Amino acid sequence: MYKKRILFICTITILMSCNDLNDQSVTFVKVNNKEIASLNIRDVTQSVPMQLSDLLENVEFIKMDPQKNVYIGEGGHWLIGEKHIILSDFRQGILQFSRNGEFIRKLVPIGTGPKEVMNMVRILFSPDEKLLYITSNKKKRYMLCLDLKSGDYLNDMPFATSSVTNSIIFMNDTTILVSRQATGESEDEFLIYTQNLNGKLIDGVRAPQLLSKWMTTLNIFYRIKDVINFKPMMVDTVYSFKDKLVPIYFFNHKNKSTDPMSLDIGRIRYQIYFENASYTLFKTMLMKSYTEVKQDQYNVESEERFIIYDKKSKKLIHLKSFKNNYINKEIGTFDHTFQQNGYMYTIVDALTCIELAKKVKNNEVKIANSSAFLKMANQLKEDDNPVLLIGKMKDIITLNH
Repeated sequence: MYKKRILFICTITILMSCNDLNDQSVTFVKVNNKEIASLNIRDVTQSVPMQLSDLLENVEFIKMDPQKNVYIGEGGHWLIGEKHIILSDFRQGILQFSRNGEFIRKLVPIGTGPKEVMNMVRILFSPDEKLLYITSNKKKRYMLCLDLKSGDYLNDMPFATSSVTNSIIFMNDTTILVSRQATGESEDEFLIYTQNLNGKLIDGVRAPQLLSKWMTTLNIFYRIKDVINFKPMMVDTVYSFKDKLVPIYFFNHKNKSTDPMSLDIGRIRYQIYFENASYTLFKTMLMKSYTEVKQDQYNVESEERFIIYDKKSKKLIHLKSFKNNYINKEIGTFDHTFQQNGYMYTIVDALTCIELAKKVKNNEVKIANSSAFLKMANQLKEDDNPVLLIGKMKDIITLNH
C-alpha cells in the first residue's frame, strides 16, 4: 500500500472545442496556463469498424527458420528492425534471425552470469541497427552491447543510476532516454533521465514531478520526430520529452477515482498501443464488477474497447470491431504487439496458416494480401515453426467518420 500521496493543485479552465459542438469527447483545458487536450472517454459518440489493413503498410509473412534445433513457441518477445529480427525467449535466450526469417545464431544464453540474461529482458537496436543492447531485472547497472554482424560481445554500457530499468530509447546516436522504477529511497531520485553511452547522467525528471515516489513507472516510449511521448503506468497523463517534461493530453475520469489501485466501479484504465503525430491507438478497460477471492485479491470483470484519438479532427472514435483481416481474426489484448519503432507483429502457428489457406482457396474466407499469404502457406508443413506477420504502422490513417 502507498504510505503517502503527493497532491498537485492546478488551475484548470475548460475551453470548448469549436470543431463539433455535439461531440465533447475531446475538450481543451488550461493547466498552469498551458492548453492541453482532455480525452473524455465516457463522451465518445462516434463508432466505426476497423481492419488491421487500415493501420498497416508493407505487410510481410515471414516463414521462420524450420531448423529442428530452433523451436519457436509462445511467450517470447520479438524486436523487428529494418535489417534484423531478434527473439528474446525465456527458454532459449536471445536469438538472432535475418530479415527473411533465417536463423543466424544464439546471441546470449539464459543464466545469471555477467554475459547471460534472466527474466524481464529488454532489448533495443542502436539507431544504425549495427548493435544490440540487452538488459534485464538482474542487471541494474549496465546493458550488454553486442555486434550484430559478428555476434560478438563488445562491452557493457553502464547506466547512470542503479535500479530496475523499464524502458529505453535512443534520443540520438549518443544519448538514450531511460525510465526506471522508483525505489522510494529518495524524493530526488530520477524516474526518467538522459545519459550518454558512457553512463554519464545528462538530465532527468524527479519522482514528485510525475507521481508518488512509492509508485513504480512502466511506460513505452514513442518517437514523434525528435520528441519522445510516453504515459507512465500509474498516471493518466501522456507526456512529451525533449529538453523538459511537458503534459500534452490526459484522460478525464469524470469524477471517478484516479487511484490506479481503486476498485471503484466505473473506473477506466488505459493502455496505449501506438502513438504518432496524427493519431493514438489505445485500449480502455471499464471496471464493471469485482469479487474478492481472498484477502486483498480480487477477480475483476471489465469491458474492453479500442479507441482512436484522431489528432487532426480532435476527436475520439470507438472501434466497434477491430479485426486482423490478414488472418481473419479479431484482435485481442496480448496477441498483437505494437513496437516503439512503428512495427507491429503477431505470431501465427503453421497449422492455422495451412487451414486458413484452404478456406481462402475455396473462397470461404477473404483476407488482405491473399496472394502473398497463399505463396507463404503453400511452403508450410504442420510442424514448422510459426509464421511472423509484420507490418509498419501508417503515418496517416483515414477513418470513415
